[in-house]
Amino acid sequence: MKDYYKILGVNEEASEKEIRARWLELTKCYHPDAEKGIENEEKIKEINEAYEVLKDESTRFDYDIERALKKSFQKRAQRHQKYTEKRFFMKKILIPTGILLLFFMIGLFLFRSPRVPIQPKSESRFEISKISKKNLPPLLPPQRSRKRLKWKERLRRKSKKESKRKESRSVKESLPQKGA
Repeated sequence: MKDYYKILGVNEEASEKEIRARWLELTKCYHPDAEKGIENEEKIKEINEAYEVLKDESTRFDYDIERALKKSFQKRAQRHQKYTEKRFFMKKILIPTGILLLFFMIGLFLFRSPRVPIQPKSESRFEISKISKKNLPPLLPPQRSRKRLKWKERLRRKSKKESKRKESRSVKESLPQKGA
């Protein structure tokens, strides 16, 4: 779309009188009768086209709206282009990196080594036989409480005393008695 304000060399807020005055000035400069040339003919056609659009308020209003829409679409296209560049970065860099990390984590989970190494049976038997061959101190019985020991000791003493008494009685009975 051509910028008719720029072709005529006026501001967007210019009045119809200013536009007409500028158009007359430019047609005098670039009129084909004044100087012959292809450039002048093309320039005067552009000037007349710009004047035809800007001289009437309704066509000028339509042109201004169309021009404003075009500018807004251009801005939106520029923003969209920046957005697509960011998305390109996301697709090109972040997604493959995420997939790589996912495979790495799966690999760690599947191929991790066990925490306690398991020895083959033959080696473990060999280790046990080594341990049994070593001179180890004998295992001590578990210690008992003093009260229980005293109680058992008393029972033993009583049983010894009773057994001595029985022996002494049996010995006395087996001996011949004096008086009989």
